[in-house]
Amino acid sequence: MKKYLSMVLSISLSLSSSVFVLGNPLDISIPVKNVDIDKNNSFTYGNITYTITQNSSQTLKGYVTISNGKDFKDKNLNIPNNVTYQGKTYIVDSISPYAFYQNNNIEKVTISNTIKNIGNGAFTDCQNLKEINVTPGANKYASVNGVLFNVTKDTLITYPAGKLDKQYNLPFNVTKIEQGAFYNNKNLERFVANSDLQEIDSYAFANSQKLVEVSGIINLKTLGDYAFAESSIQTIYLGTNLENMGKATFYNSNIKNIEIPYRVKSLPEYSFYGCKNLKNVAFKNGLVNIESFAFKNSNIESFYAPNSLISIDYQAFANCTNLKNVSFNLNLQTIKDEAFLNCSSIPNITINRDLKNIGKNVFYGCNNINKVSVDNSIHFELLDNVLYKNGKTELTYVPPKREISYLNIPKETTSIKDDALNMANSIDNINVDEKNENFSSQDGVLYDKDKKSLIKFPTKKSTTNFNIPYSVEEIKPFAFANANKFYGVISIGEKVNKIGNNAFDNMPNLDGFTVDIMNDKYSAYNGILFNNDQTLLIKYPSRKKLDTFTIPDKTKTIGERAFEQANISSLTLGVNVENIEKQAFLNAPINKITIKEGLTTIKDEAFKGTNIESIIFPSTLLNIGDYALSYCNNLKTVQFNALQTNSFGYNMFIGSNKLGKIIVPINSYNNYKSYLSDSDVNNWQNILQEYKPPIEEKNNNEIKEV
Repeated sequence: MKKYLSMVLSISLSLSSSVFVLGNPLDISIPVKNVDIDKNNSFTYGNITYTITQNSSQTLKGYVTISNGKDFKDKNLNIPNNVTYQGKTYIVDSISPYAFYQNNNIEKVTISNTIKNIGNGAFTDCQNLKEINVTPGANKYASVNGVLFNVTKDTLITYPAGKLDKQYNLPFNVTKIEQGAFYNNKNLERFVANSDLQEIDSYAFANSQKLVEVSGIINLKTLGDYAFAESSIQTIYLGTNLENMGKATFYNSNIKNIEIPYRVKSLPEYSFYGCKNLKNVAFKNGLVNIESFAFKNSNIESFYAPNSLISIDYQAFANCTNLKNVSFNLNLQTIKDEAFLNCSSIPNITINRDLKNIGKNVFYGCNNINKVSVDNSIHFELLDNVLYKNGKTELTYVPPKREISYLNIPKETTSIKDDALNMANSIDNINVDEKNENFSSQDGVLYDKDKKSLIKFPTKKSTTNFNIPYSVEEIKPFAFANANKFYGVISIGEKVNKIGNNAFDNMPNLDGFTVDIMNDKYSAYNGILFNNDQTLLIKYPSRKKLDTFTIPDKTKTIGERAFEQANISSLTLGVNVENIEKQAFLNAPINKITIKEGLTTIKDEAFKGTNIESIIFPSTLLNIGDYALSYCNNLKTVQFNALQTNSFGYNMFIGSNKLGKIIVPINSYNNYKSYLSDSDVNNWQNILQEYKPPIEEKNNNEIKEV
């Protein structure tokens, strides 16, 4: 469901910090600022609030501004020249920002010639407003065919949201379209610009539901933030003179193809985020940088970098699952962290001449890469289809579908990039040259030289049970991740004092853990891995099948991905559980989860993809993260017992399409309404309902409804 742009006080960015988290969309918002109304100097007449800006006297005229007209009831709004209050006459000379915002009663506005200033968005999103007229003699504003302009008619201020025309031709001499001018228009299908237009301000066409085509642009120089965000636009030609492009200009729009003009040096963050119809983008030579999230979650199919491109930023192409063709230019120097995260259709990559900086997890989730090539690279070389820095000093990247099943690490290698082996999904054996002074291998498993750190257990290594050597003190992040040929139990020795993040992720055949009783950092209980005092539950083995399981009362925190794919039917949290970390129950086939009072925090995607049908959250819950209950295909009922929360995640229930009831405490409806109105819950107005909580009568132990 396309989310309507909401008017809130500020714009907030919520970014992904984990390679496994899908990443949170941008909260697109026109920056509405509520005007502080001085109640001591304000009065209401005809459902319009006026605020005195200058008192009248025998020598001075009095002035007022219209500060609030959202409750105006009539179809026709005539802004008066003056108003009388307590025997004094005041000239109406201004309209405050967003004064009539979302007033759907008004169909026609007539602005008096005394008005000298109209604040931003004064008539924004008035869905039935069809025309705005200005009284003759005005020296600040004018109207043409019901559209509001400044007096010189070179700036279009407001195009009425309810205007019925399907096409609008911008008059000649108009050089600027103001912020939010066409915001949330539901009728306009085509906009024809003029050759004079130089600036389209922020949110100008945002959320225009039927706008499919913009044409006629020749001399446009500036395109503001969110200009076409979440609109239905399919085609637009930006001309050749565009220099400044704001962030999220086409965010979640229907754009299909576009050409980035050569004067644009940096493609801003979120520019084409979520553009599901986007297939082709032509980059003119001149582009230097592609910023974070620029194409994230879009369906772009090809990326051919222009020769001018120097850097690609964080998650710029993340989750572009249709991206097949990627070509780097000779001059590209930097690809930042997770730039091509989860681009699962890329078959091969070629490292260009000047590329020298490759961030972490750049190609994580690109499961179909089978080959890496180097094109006269200054900084990298290949050995057995494995990417190394020149001189083989650093092992940089192993393709997931590399045809060779073994990995031989040469004597020259002094470092292994942290994420180099994270996607090495075809390897069943790792061997290290005996002359290597930094690394070693034993039974095909990779360690540092003195075997104090276990670096990588090969993904395709087929074995039953594994005893971590006595010398090992650290298990590195992702060390056993994706080891789907491993069966049985992992035994952790006495000296292990550090286990990295995601060390045991996605091990479908893991039966359990044992921990040496002398280990003072970790422990095992019924095959489940905890820290030593069991306050942190680290990992529940995926193949350990139980009908019911109760988390021990000692446990305060359920760790990241602790119950990922856990084979449990019913789970009860212990009485002291306070925190559930991100993705704690990711894709676990759990049918029922019972949560007790005391839980305060649930992190992002905590219950994503579970089989739960209903869940009750306690009154102690303060924070719940983004996507927390997303894609729960059986989820029907959710009950919140807290009157309000400090934070309520974005897209909490997206993909949970059977959700039919959200129950909240009495007198808390408006709190949860404010949370849900910005989320992708279908018909949340119909499924949100209050309940009267049970109370315990003093005379007996029966619980009765009030």
